[in-house]
Amino acid sequence: MVTRVVTRNNLRIMNIWLPDSAAVSGYYQKSFGTRALPPEWKQYVDELEYDAAAQEQIKIREKNQCRDFEWFDLHVYKRLLGKHHPWHPSNPQTVVCGAHHAGSCRECPQGHGRDWCNGECSWCPELGHAGLCVNSTDIEACPSHKTKGAKEALAKKAEEAKNKDHHGLQVPFQDMAGKAARWLGGGGGGGGGASGEPWQWVPVTKEDNPSDLTLTVVLPCGFEHEYFARTARSVYLSTPPSILKEIVIVDDASDPPLEPLFERAFERGDVDNGGKETVLGLADLKKLQEKVKFVRNEEAMGLIGAKQVGAEAATGDIVVFFDCHVKPDPHYWIPFTRNIGENYRRVVVPTITNLNTDTWEEFGRPAKSGGGLSKCYLTFDAEFKWTTDDTPYVPIMSGGLLAMSRKWFFEVGGYDRSMHGWGGENLDQSLRIWRCGGEIVSAGDSFVAHMWRDSKHKAKYHIGGGDAVKNRARAVKAHVGPWFEKTLTFPSFQQYRSDKEASLDVSSIENAMKDVTCKSFEWYLSRFANIYRDAGVIPTKVFQLEAVVEEDGGGGQQLCLQLEGHSAWNNAASPSDATKLAPCKNVNPPTEGTQYWHKSSRNTDGECCSGLRVWNTDQCLNANGVTTGVCSLTDEHPAYLTKSGKLRVGGLCLSVESSSHVNEKTKLQAVDCEKAIKWRKRGAFEPLEFSLMSEATKVEWRRNAPKKDPAAAVAA
Repeated sequence: MVTRVVTRNNLRIMNIWLPDSAAVSGYYQKSFGTRALPPEWKQYVDELEYDAAAQEQIKIREKNQCRDFEWFDLHVYKRLLGKHHPWHPSNPQTVVCGAHHAGSCRECPQGHGRDWCNGECSWCPELGHAGLCVNSTDIEACPSHKTKGAKEALAKKAEEAKNKDHHGLQVPFQDMAGKAARWLGGGGGGGGGASGEPWQWVPVTKEDNPSDLTLTVVLPCGFEHEYFARTARSVYLSTPPSILKEIVIVDDASDPPLEPLFERAFERGDVDNGGKETVLGLADLKKLQEKVKFVRNEEAMGLIGAKQVGAEAATGDIVVFFDCHVKPDPHYWIPFTRNIGENYRRVVVPTITNLNTDTWEEFGRPAKSGGGLSKCYLTFDAEFKWTTDDTPYVPIMSGGLLAMSRKWFFEVGGYDRSMHGWGGENLDQSLRIWRCGGEIVSAGDSFVAHMWRDSKHKAKYHIGGGDAVKNRARAVKAHVGPWFEKTLTFPSFQQYRSDKEASLDVSSIENAMKDVTCKSFEWYLSRFANIYRDAGVIPTKVFQLEAVVEEDGGGGQQLCLQLEGHSAWNNAASPSDATKLAPCKNVNPPTEGTQYWHKSSRNTDGECCSGLRVWNTDQCLNANGVTTGVCSLTDEHPAYLTKSGKLRVGGLCLSVESSSHVNEKTKLQAVDCEKAIKWRKRGAFEPLEFSLMSEATKVEWRRNAPKKDPAAAVAA
């Protein structure tokens, strides 16, 4: 009884204070012999949801942003005692070899041969130079043990597995009693059809790989203990062996190191550390192990440095950069080999979908090709925003997932080694590629499921204070020329205004590009005129919107439309806001504030403009006029000022609840246009970003500007 009470208390502690930690499964393994919580104990975890005391502790943990178990183990327990906490998953696992114990079956013989390989282990004479001691679960795949009875037992086990509801990582992947087809169950694999059906690699045809290119997949893995092996296996199972040259896992100073854990998983016959039920046949284990190459950084270099190290270790014709928590579709590689085979300077970005890390299954795939997330555009505060259009071209890559020829990667200079941690490398690399003669395309039929960071999936690596901002500042300074003056107007980069950019040395980027011929940033803006001109990202005019009210209604005060929550210029703040009335500012041009608007978003003809955007933010007026959201650059939320002065939003017009005694506290609402107040533009000026254009480009952009507002001829 005492033991059960103690165990219940431990379960409470684990699930309240260490949620989603590897320590939880480590504790389960040591307490119950399995990394999954047995059903008879599950009730003590489920009850926490309705336990007021437990919920109060969870609130305390979240409010104080308590550090995780990995930090406690590394900086407290290990520092004091010189070893990991007993719950830490890296603690040595032992096997019984008969009369003695060892760290793994491979270590059982201790130089004495098969006589010392007993207990939980068995001897396979065909492996190694003179035989190998392996897990008993693998011995059935050993050639000398493939008797008729063993084959029947294996086939029976596979048949049972077909009818079993698999969860998480406990998924068999075994030789099917001599059959060519293999079976890959639901949750833990990397490719194939529905759960329980025969599976095999997608055939490689000359049409799909016309230049006979090979792939190296680089996985930068910093403290990705929970996902790195599953990702490696998914890549292996989704990429035909004839084109997969290698999987390079860059261990960025993970503690404990990843490679020993991977080796130990192979010795158990389990590449994802998922427990006894997860079995790979010996032949498949050996093939996967041969494809994986580990490179370790003893000191953390961050994501950017790890990717560069991985590229330098690559030997394939194409270098594919994935994050260390993805599951690619079995056909993901075809657009890579096709596109890069046609043009070695073409970079290919897959369509990013969602990965459920509990089941290791993709979800949220778009219904048609071309959906999903694959392309971004650059804003002048060195942010990148998701966008879609009818072209395959990608102005800015999101960062982590892409494929490019190894030749072009090094010709254009690779990743900048002067960038630290994470952030900004996608801006630098995208601008280098486009400006220096390459191109980036999205592959609407290449799908890679990706785990997105959230409160449940926090990154375990640490980013130095200010590294991301400095990386972004260096990236844009190296590429945008005079437009960097615009970047310095944003609050995020105020520090570089004061020191006159002295700390932003970009010579490493400039030197990396010296052997290629590169075009100007103005060329880049014109290349993507469908975004910067037609979608109004670079406006020709910026203005305020003043509410026109009777003198006795407004009290003589001039009131303008502005955002309620956003106050600073920023393209990556809260994704939504509301509008309100505020005293009109008389600063022109302004240096701050969200009271300045411009035309934005393409209309149904693909021209500018169908909506209204708050200058120096990513917020566009929604169809109700009362709220704003991230601009889509399409005609999703039409908003414009009519000839009669009504502010049209969707099918209604923006007005006030009461036209008498209008002040800052007066609420806005969308009403029938006949009942709406009027608005007028005021304080219009040409923004810096447009004034920096050459006169020839200004003339061209004005020539393509619409002669009138959408439906302006219709008096509301």
